[in-house]
Amino acid sequence: MQSFNHVAGGFAFTGILASFADVNIFADADVMAVVWVAAVLPDIDHTKSISGKVVYPLAHWLQIKYGHRTVTHSIFFYIAVVVIVQAADNLFHLHYTLPVALALGSHLIFDMCTRQGIPLFYPFSRRPAVLPANPKLRLSASDYRSEAIVFLLFCCLNVFSYPLMAAGFWNKYNRAFATFDHLESEVRRKPGDYELRLLTPEQDTVTATLVEQKPAELVVYRQSQFRKFDTQQSRLIDFRRLPTHHQFVTINLINVSCDSLNTYMKLPVVKVTAQADSNELFYFEGPIMKKGLNLTIDYPNEARFQQLAIDNRQTEFQLKMLIAQYNVEKAQYNQKLSELKMLRVALHNETTRTGVNDYDEGVRRERIKEYTKQISEFVNPLPPSTEIYHVQRAMLEMKLRENAHLNATILIWQAQANQN
Repeated sequence: MQSFNHVAGGFAFTGILASFADVNIFADADVMAVVWVAAVLPDIDHTKSISGKVVYPLAHWLQIKYGHRTVTHSIFFYIAVVVIVQAADNLFHLHYTLPVALALGSHLIFDMCTRQGIPLFYPFSRRPAVLPANPKLRLSASDYRSEAIVFLLFCCLNVFSYPLMAAGFWNKYNRAFATFDHLESEVRRKPGDYELRLLTPEQDTVTATLVEQKPAELVVYRQSQFRKFDTQQSRLIDFRRLPTHHQFVTINLINVSCDSLNTYMKLPVVKVTAQADSNELFYFEGPIMKKGLNLTIDYPNEARFQQLAIDNRQTEFQLKMLIAQYNVEKAQYNQKLSELKMLRVALHNETTRTGVNDYDEGVRRERIKEYTKQISEFVNPLPPSTEIYHVQRAMLEMKLRENAHLNATILIWQAQANQN
């Protein structure tokens, strides 16, 4: 078969079969180039072929050493090339294995459809492998009329099969059999993200990403909102598999405020369960307010939780009374100390002073006796407990700073890198 037929047929063969794996070979220029090279690569053993002219020294050596349609047209050459490309894909994170395997295989299959055939198991067997068995039904490489007809057929096949290649076989198949039962079987067969086109009960066409499918209900994600559709009242127009993948991830929040919880509510939350430790939680679902110490919401769509502020008036009063009591006790203690100090100073002054006459001396002695008696009877004041005061004050101040806290479990719909 001529090189131009290998190229045209290689694109048709590879494009159609790759569409079964949702691979569009025409989407990237590098993939198209790889298909082109792989489709003519086995003819590298012939100096007059396109690939042989590109690497003429190698083609000349192969043609003299082994001859045309020998080593490069065997199944072992095919396996070796695919293994090498697979290793390169793994090493450099490429995606050429499938296009190379199909395009290279197309060359061998098309050459099997010629009268000469190919020694598929060379060098262990030189017996040619042919398709079909009747030689009259096989092509002749020298029959340019047949080659032209085949080329025209390949070109038509490429043109008319392009929508299938671009959309993918299964996407085309899904559009032809777009039912909710078929969607469920496809999701079960090949998990991942699916884009749906729905006809709503209001006769609006909606495009959204599937989140969850229930027997009578469909949950989709559209414009940062979760929406539910009744499968009995809605109709599935078509659907296709996306190159993305979402999974459900659970986040546990312990002892957080409403503001912290509302920060997470900006994510695509599927379900949230919140338990308040004191004041009731509440949120609005449309015009209806729902409240309670334990709340569970499915698909809240950025619902905002709120809590009534804690009444701290009693705590503030207790703190003021504690401070006032401590200050009074401290003032009384200082006053007692001051009185004792004044008595001791007065006693010292009277003791060191000498009376001018007998009367004055008698008065001095009476005062010394009185001061001594008062000092001996004076009860030493106990200072207020500073440690207890500071502990009690710190506890009350900490209570004033406390806000209402809660615990929550959030289930979010999180995007992950596609593994396929």
